[in-house]
Amino acid sequence: MTTMQKSFLCAGILACMFTTLAPAQNPSKVELFGGYSFLHASPVQTSSFISNGWDASVTGNLNRWFGLEANLSDHYGTSPQDIAGLVPAPAEAPIPYASGFSFLFGPHFSYRTASRIDLFIHGLFGGIRGEGTNFSLDAACAPISGNPCVVTKSQTAFTTALGGGIDFHVTPHVSVRLIQADYERANFTGNAQNNVMISTGLVFTFGR
Repeated sequence: MTTMQKSFLCAGILACMFTTLAPAQNPSKVELFGGYSFLHASPVQTSSFISNGWDASVTGNLNRWFGLEANLSDHYGTSPQDIAGLVPAPAEAPIPYASGFSFLFGPHFSYRTASRIDLFIHGLFGGIRGEGTNFSLDAACAPISGNPCVVTKSQTAFTTALGGGIDFHVTPHVSVRLIQADYERANFTGNAQNNVMISTGLVFTFGR
């Protein structure tokens, strides 16, 4: 079973659990989240690195346990230059892409307790923009023998994110997202990434 198939299977099992356990409660029609995000990127062929940024989403609740979520995030920083990647042609070297702006969409499942705590899981799909740098010994950009130059590439790749979080209600219309944790698979050509993203912030709700 592939990683993608396992992700879908886990999402399906958790969705069924949430559907069975969710108590009767009228949710808000729209939930708007925004906050800080920490990303630990683990490229397949190069060294891991971390970056910081923001995460935001809007969720439209269709009933008390199911909604549709649109998510945007961006992370800032430069990927590490991989000294071990010195090759005659820059195109052949694996690039450690720094994950940047992403745009995702997918189902959102909620478990709304009678207390101030709400739980949720989601499965999101979309694209991510990455930029990476590497050293090269290619003669075209390093005319002086033995003097490497920096090669920069950018790419928009398909990505998936599977995770969930915990919201704590402060008022009927404002909650604190204590934590949101996501596993993210960014399928950059030649150097895919298995990322972990941790976010926290505020949730604003509208309409019931």
